[in-house]
Amino acid sequence: MALIPYKLLIIMTKRLCFIIIACIAVLSSSAQIKALTENGQEVLLMDNGTWKYSNDSSAIVTDSIKVNPKIYSRLKSQSFLVKSKKLDVGIYLNPEKWKVSLPTASETDIEYHFNSRKSDFWAMMIAEKTQIELKELKDLALTNAKDAAPDATIVNAEFRNLNNIRIMCLQINGTIKGIKFVYLGYYYSNENGTVQLITYTSQKLFSESKKEMEEFLNGLVETPKK
Repeated sequence: MALIPYKLLIIMTKRLCFIIIACIAVLSSSAQIKALTENGQEVLLMDNGTWKYSNDSSAIVTDSIKVNPKIYSRLKSQSFLVKSKKLDVGIYLNPEKWKVSLPTASETDIEYHFNSRKSDFWAMMIAEKTQIELKELKDLALTNAKDAAPDATIVNAEFRNLNNIRIMCLQINGTIKGIKFVYLGYYYSNENGTVQLITYTSQKLFSESKKEMEEFLNGLVETPKK
């Protein structure tokens, strides 16, 4: 193999450095960079460290959790406030659609149970005085779901703007004693603690119940500090 003359090597090195610098400059000046995921889907890398699918004009993804641009809020018919006794949060619900009950003595983690008066789906509120980052709460929620349903998987995860607070919405599917269930929940955490508001029903009934389940979840609010 012929050796490259020393002066030519210097020239080539300078040119290579120039090309690298030019590429960096182009990438730095671009707000979006196209890339492919492991499964072949095209994504856009944003200059703020986030990314989104190139065919999705709205949902931005941060650490695999989408940010839903829609603003969510409770309905006027959700007039009855059930306050947490542990945290400065509560749930506004429609008393014509929901009944509230306290947990049994053995259910130490659950603060309230909620039963739909007309549909076959249920809900529960879990509140604890420990702050947990929402990204970590996602893994914790899946771990807890697997205790009851070993095949539990997260079907959808996204951040939402709800009643002026930032919550995480998770849909988890799993099987309990041969019955396929869907858990649809809102998760919120601040310096005072963490609340999990979770609705659940069978996968068979989920499509027809989802709207009412989300309506119930949208009643979650921060309450004035005592």
